[in-house]
Amino acid sequence: MEDGRRIGFLSVVDDGHVVYALASVKRGTSHEEVADLVEGFFTPSSTDAHNREIIISDYDEEPEMLESDIRQA
Repeated sequence: MEDGRRIGFLSVVDDGHVVYALASVKRGTSHEEVADLVEGFFTPSSTDAHNREIIISDYDEEPEMLESDIRQA
C-alpha cells in the first residue's frame, strides 16, 4: 500500500486467460488501492490474460496465524 501498511492477504493466479485475485484486507482499506496493486503487478504487457477478476473481503480483527510442522518424526 501507499504508506507501507500491511494489507492482509493477497493471492493471485494468472491462467493465461483471466487474472484471478483474492484479497482479505483490514476494514477501511481502500478496495480501489488493492485493485490498483493487482493491476500494477499484472499489466497488459506482462500477461496474455484478457480479463481480471478481483474479489476483496474485509476483516475487523487481525487474523490469527497458525503454524504446524508438516514433517513429524
